[in-house]
Amino acid sequence: MMVRFELKKVLGKTSSKITLLIWAGLILIGSLLAINGVEWTDEQGQQQQGHAAVMKLREAQKQWSGPLDEETLTQVILENQRIEATPEANSQDTQQRNIAFGWKQGIYEIWWLMNYAYADGFQSMDAYVADRVTVDMVSQFYLNRVKLLRDWLYDESNEAYSLFSEQEKQFLLQQYEQIETPFQYDYWGGWNQAMYQSFLPIAMGALVLTFLVVGFFSDEFRWKADAIYFSSQYGRTKATAAKIKAALLLITGLYWLGIGVYTAVILGYLGADGGGCPIQISIWKCFYNWKIWQVYLIAVVLGYIGTLFFVLLTMWVSAKTKSAVFSVTIPFILILLPSMLENLSTSVDKVIGLLPDRLLQVTQCIRYFDVYSIGQKSFGALHLLPWIYLALIALLIPALYLEFRRKQIT
Repeated sequence: MMVRFELKKVLGKTSSKITLLIWAGLILIGSLLAINGVEWTDEQGQQQQGHAAVMKLREAQKQWSGPLDEETLTQVILENQRIEATPEANSQDTQQRNIAFGWKQGIYEIWWLMNYAYADGFQSMDAYVADRVTVDMVSQFYLNRVKLLRDWLYDESNEAYSLFSEQEKQFLLQQYEQIETPFQYDYWGGWNQAMYQSFLPIAMGALVLTFLVVGFFSDEFRWKADAIYFSSQYGRTKATAAKIKAALLLITGLYWLGIGVYTAVILGYLGADGGGCPIQISIWKCFYNWKIWQVYLIAVVLGYIGTLFFVLLTMWVSAKTKSAVFSVTIPFILILLPSMLENLSTSVDKVIGLLPDRLLQVTQCIRYFDVYSIGQKSFGALHLLPWIYLALIALLIPALYLEFRRKQIT
């Protein structure tokens, strides 16, 4: 009964209704950006969008689905050479070159991976390396991935040489060597768009949802009802626990409802194919050996953990300071903190890799080489982040409860 009362009290406020509209807007905008982010270049070199364009791209890339082995790589190289030899590909006219690009759409994602696999160095990027790859180089496709990393880690002229310990270097190399090859390839446009447009519902959504809970405790002081609240029989116990439960239920329900709608719309429209492909077909250098669907699941779960952390921290600051205005600035400060600290020193970079903003941007952070050693074991940041912040959440809940248990009436 108390939990229901707290929920009605919060959701009845005009500010909460506006917040819910903003939250719904983020889900809608994120979904629209994702489904409109897939384009198809037709026979005339014109770009098309919409469901028909999605189906054409899916069909073109499906023709190359399967193991990305030497046979497939050879066929991709020969097909690319055929297209590059056409008058359209060598024309100075933009539309003609667009027509040639349209012929490449089925192999484009594999062609792009070759730019990384055959690069001159781990950090170099030449968008036309793939056009110079020949059939006799296919056997080096996966071997080069490990070789380029090893050269980068052990070349004394590179920052990585001193940035990582020997244990961490071996960890990264083992991660690269342990991945199963050949990669499984498929059309994965739906997962791609769901991942890369998730900033709005996850990162921005966490900030928006904190506005819903900030008044759970500070409103008692703003309404001058704190004296009644604290002097009532269950004010410091059951009522305080009800506020915490209501906040957790509200945020949990809204978060997973929003993410569920966002995911269902995108995968329903663009297709759920390719979830079983390794994340390396999207992020070639990634050292986490996860499938695409696993990365997305990790992103939304860590987003939920991050949202809970920001919500509870905001509520604790609100209860501590009695100020809703000040407490809502805390998430913004923590999210902006990395940009203020970066480039100070490599030791600070280690700290930045474990800041809470990383929980809300997993699909970006998975690109980073944030590695940590504990004893004889090394871990990526994404291996550690959930445990760190679940522990902090477990501390924040009783801290929030005890804050009101001990609150003095003024």
